[in-house]
Amino acid sequence: MWPFVFWGTLLLYLGVAFCFWLVLPQAFRAMLLGFGVIFAVPVVIAFLAIVGLVSWRWLAKYRRHAIVLNVVLAAIITPTGDPFNLALLAVPMILFYEVGIVLARVLGKRPAALAASRERFTSPTEIRP
Repeated sequence: MWPFVFWGTLLLYLGVAFCFWLVLPQAFRAMLLGFGVIFAVPVVIAFLAIVGLVSWRWLAKYRRHAIVLNVVLAAIITPTGDPFNLALLAVPMILFYEVGIVLARVLGKRPAALAASRERFTSPTEIRP
């Protein structure tokens, strides 16, 4: 019985050491970068809405597509295949997308403002060479 206890304990510690020094540093890099990008999504969406590249209506229209894309990206970023870790990444991604929609609605250009800005750049009074 002692050889099983000895080898079992030794291999357990070797597995923990392997994971701690080789696997986790790589997994942490992916997770840290992934969470950093996720938390910046509302700012990016708000900026795109302010400059008129996206509207809250467009973001809301493609909400289902964004949810599927977020879950797929979360599955790629997470180092494990279990649904718990995937949810830890996918749920904040979806929530921050929704926050982005709200920010786009509050901060985004209004249709009249978009038309005025387009008119300004295509004014017939412009002198063209």
